[in-house]
Amino acid sequence: MNGNVHNYYETRVFDELDRQIAELQIKVSEDQFDDMACIALNQLPSRYVRYDIDTTFYATPEEIQKMRLAVKSAVSMAINKILA
Repeated sequence: MNGNVHNYYETRVFDELDRQIAELQIKVSEDQFDDMACIALNQLPSRYVRYDIDTTFYATPEEIQKMRLAVKSAVSMAINKILA
């Protein structure tokens, strides 16, 4: 049997990578993007969920803000590491 479980941070990291790459106006290969995602995700705690709404529903606004800032920071660090 295959479950519908995933890491809550994955989509957030991919979206933030897209946002920061566009903001920086840089071109990255698919391999670089994947490496950046891996580096960023490894900086964040695992948070496995069945549905993303579970996290946003049960987390406080402060927790949501803390998660957003952690994603931004991890992505920024990952971009800098790969581009260095």
